[in-house]
Amino acid sequence: MAGKAFFWSADKGGSGFYRMQLPSWILGKLNVEVKESSYYISSFTKNATVVGQRVANPAPSSRWLEMCERPDTVTVYDIDDNYFAVDPLSPTAHQFFSQPSVQKRIVENAKAADYITTCSDALTKVMQDKCPDSRVITIPNGLPLELLSWEPKQRDQVVIGWVGSAQTWFELKPIVPFINKFLRKNPHVAFHTVGVRPDELMQSGLDRSLGNQVKVIPPVNPTMNYLQAINFDVWLAPYRSTEFNRCKFPTKALEAMFLGVPIIASNIDGYRDAVVHGETGFIVKQPDHEWVKYMHQLAEDTELRSSMRKNAQIRANHYSTESLSSHWLKMIKEGPR
Repeated sequence: MAGKAFFWSADKGGSGFYRMQLPSWILGKLNVEVKESSYYISSFTKNATVVGQRVANPAPSSRWLEMCERPDTVTVYDIDDNYFAVDPLSPTAHQFFSQPSVQKRIVENAKAADYITTCSDALTKVMQDKCPDSRVITIPNGLPLELLSWEPKQRDQVVIGWVGSAQTWFELKPIVPFINKFLRKNPHVAFHTVGVRPDELMQSGLDRSLGNQVKVIPPVNPTMNYLQAINFDVWLAPYRSTEFNRCKFPTKALEAMFLGVPIIASNIDGYRDAVVHGETGFIVKQPDHEWVKYMHQLAEDTELRSSMRKNAQIRANHYSTESLSSHWLKMIKEGPR
């Protein structure tokens, strides 16, 4: 065996999928004895590298701090969002993570670990400021190379799509007037959303009179099934430039890359680096008119969409789970700091 690792997941959603399930999957293929679970398995932590995902609750925190003192265990505190700046518009997350006691535990747990891992350079900077003597490493999100062989779905109608959740539906709201305008002028184009309920979508201001031109797909789990459900020709990724969003990994750009879908994204950190403007999609620098401009351009130009698909999937190779495995292997082999 090439080592032993335990990934202690905080959830089974997208965050757990990218930060825990995929790394443990690829390490298993690389001859590491590995286990991933949302339950603490004490028998598997001895002589192992333990990756704890945003450990913040009192009981798990006590267990984590005890483990960090053990000489036989390498500990990695993984955090993939800026929980010190959670948007109040995400009420559930904000109510929990805005508590001073929770933020204090996050910092204490991170400081106690041998390593801290984040998903973006901006978030790494936040954690370096919070934990100045710690070793903080950026490990981007990735996807398996096998996704590059998925064939695009065939359809008669051009589909523009957006993915959100009950915690992010409001990110769509600022561009809904542009979507309404575009769809009214282009009744041959459909707009599909994934992950939100119809009532949440209507809160964004989407024109109810668009009828069958709009399709609302509820949340799809697990994440691989969600990726298989994507049937977009064009992917919209609007984000406000908030402190929280600027620290996020551009996961929608990653997914669009692997699925070969041209993306139109807001001009914020992360997406500005992940999207090659004019080659894999477009970055909106003038929101007052470029959303409609780029939607029209991509909806009408089949050759441009095909070219961007090829460019995106070439770029996707740099973000593969397989290539990112070297980061995790290095921590497993190097041992405690």
